[in-house]
Amino acid sequence: MIDLHRLVQARLRARWWAVRGASLGPKVSIGSRGRVDYPRGISIAIRVTVEQDVWFKLVDESARLSIGEYSFIGRGSEFDVVDHVSIGANTLIAPGTFITDHSHNCESGRLIREQGCSKRPVRVGDDVWIGARATILSGVTVGNGAVIGAGAVVRADVPSGEIWAGVPAQKIRER
Repeated sequence: MIDLHRLVQARLRARWWAVRGASLGPKVSIGSRGRVDYPRGISIAIRVTVEQDVWFKLVDESARLSIGEYSFIGRGSEFDVVDHVSIGANTLIAPGTFITDHSHNCESGRLIREQGCSKRPVRVGDDVWIGARATILSGVTVGNGAVIGAGAVVRADVPSGEIWAGVPAQKIRER
């Protein structure tokens, strides 16, 4: 049975994010201890559920994160966004998932902290399932209906309807 008190709290947290500038559809639920940096860069569609301890880490005001309707973001997931990350509708993201659209440059002869980052948008399609503690790296497109196995590190595009797993992730079969 749904805990009505917890649901009301989650919806009130979502409204607080909206007051701070996030664009939220109706019936969005945000779990406790959820964190958002630069909420104006976030767009979340109708009936999205975000569990506890999720961090939407937009690094500045130009970063954008969009999440499609009826999607689910599992506990402790982190979205590290410099440019743009989009999550499609009806997508399930299991706990502990990490998604980033950038990586640090690492040329020799200079301190890494002085080199900045390279950025490439990430797109996760509709009806995707991303397993627990998976990592999606910059520039990746995950096609509609794809499945990403738990613990996978995805560094290449995943075509629609394929199941990928491993480190680095690779195709294991069709859905």
